[in-house]
Amino acid sequence: MKIVITTYPFSQIVSNCNVVYNTKKMKYSQSEIRDVISKENPDVIIAGTERYSSDELDMCPNLKLISRVGVGVSSIDLGECKRRNIEVRNTPDAPTNSVVELTLSFILTLTKKLHLQKMWNKTIGKELNECVVGIVGYGRIGKKVAEKLQVFNPKEILINDILLQDSVKLDELCSRCDIISFHTPTLDNTITYSELDKMKKDVILINTSRGTLFNEDDLYRWLKTNTSASAAIDVFENEPYVNGDLCKLDNVFLTPHIGSYTSNAREKMESEALKNVETFIGGDLI
Repeated sequence: MKIVITTYPFSQIVSNCNVVYNTKKMKYSQSEIRDVISKENPDVIIAGTERYSSDELDMCPNLKLISRVGVGVSSIDLGECKRRNIEVRNTPDAPTNSVVELTLSFILTLTKKLHLQKMWNKTIGKELNECVVGIVGYGRIGKKVAEKLQVFNPKEILINDILLQDSVKLDELCSRCDIISFHTPTLDNTITYSELDKMKKDVILINTSRGTLFNEDDLYRWLKTNTSASAAIDVFENEPYVNGDLCKLDNVFLTPHIGSYTSNAREKMESEALKNVETFIGGDLI
């Protein structure tokens, strides 16, 4: 049994298998992913956020399982995996609390304008009890964010989720809310300039979910024009996001995909990802 671990860091010790670890000690580029899996032809991949389309799957014909360290599997072609009898598993519970805490940190940072404060040149902020908060996506993380926000007594919390009976329509949520936090893997349509232009001019946008929810070029253009608005973003369409246009704006607070990057969450995700492999092969790897 050959296991390729593409994600980094990965501190779990794997025994009883031929294991290939990430030697770059940072996120592989997509071309590096292809190099590794074509060379190693693994039975199992313990994966990060990299993409697995038919092109990548063609390079590892022995592959039987992708165990994703994290929640999202939108970067994996699930239909193609099903056709090839490749099982896909994730670790949905482990990162929840960490992502929720980062989301709350973002909300407090931007309402208090901490990203703009200078010594001694103050920028006035808001209190959450002045704000209508919108939550797009009401799964594990969205529910916990809404629960913890109650402590701050916001004016109202509006929820948009396709599975929720009394869900607020996304257009209405976007037009009414002072703060909008995204916790969904997909939207019916990517948010472009026209959608952004329907929002409040001083809206606060939080994205700890998926980099593909927004058209990043449109988001940049809109935030550059609407300097009263602000955004805190942890996820990007192409990572690492180092020199993108959003880095140039003062009203944007960026972090390098750290939603689940706490020692506790990381340990849980790695352990759960390995347990997924153990369950699949019916063996003991730890």
